[in-house]
Amino acid sequence: MPASSEPPSLAVSVPKDHPLQSLIQVGDTFVVNLLEEGNYLEVFKHFQQDLKPGQDIFEGIATTEVESKGGKHIAVPDACAFITCRVFSRMDASDHVVICGEAVSGQIVRDAPTAANYRKSGAYYS
Repeated sequence: MPASSEPPSLAVSVPKDHPLQSLIQVGDTFVVNLLEEGNYLEVFKHFQQDLKPGQDIFEGIATTEVESKGGKHIAVPDACAFITCRVFSRMDASDHVVICGEAVSGQIVRDAPTAANYRKSGAYYS
């Protein structure tokens, strides 16, 4: 979700027990993949799995490297765009961690509508 416009930044919420959250600390860089409507279920389901701490989050899914300020980073080739962010803040939010990152670069891979995840309840992930 957008967090601010100056500097451009966004926030993501990650469950505390998800291996991904331990990989995203202040000063680190992460990539937000914008998935294409109608072409996202495989990637979406992959990242909704119950993964064990230390398990490779990207195991079993195609990845590619993207370059931005600060080096090379992992992206998902099925994404229609991506945004590379540098973490400037983490906030405890009950069973999640809210991670704020400044957008340092991005790329539109192909012009396509982006997918959105709508849930009827925040009590579970479908």
